[in-house]
Amino acid sequence: MAGRSTRKRKPKELIIPLANGGTLCCGPGSEYQWGGYLRICDEKGRELRYWDVQEWETDGEGESVIGAVMNAATASLGELKHGYKLRDGVWVATRKPNPEKSS
Repeated sequence: MAGRSTRKRKPKELIIPLANGGTLCCGPGSEYQWGGYLRICDEKGRELRYWDVQEWETDGEGESVIGAVMNAATASLGELKHGYKLRDGVWVATRKPNPEKSS
């Protein structure tokens, strides 16, 4: 077909539905097809949590970051939204985290 590019387009995001009604989204990587970032979004596609590749590339942090991702992926959307308010399309913390409670 005339005028069509034969180059492969880089995918925007891999989106995986979660049992809690939200989605786990993964962005394109620089060396691999996926892995640039991970996001947990609510049922309307609004970002609730975000992790960048640099967070898990840091020595010794990979398990901690991926553990946090999996914890958020299995939590209810209510738990993820608790203590946050949507302002201008961004979830902003409305309460300070409890230092005695760690995930």
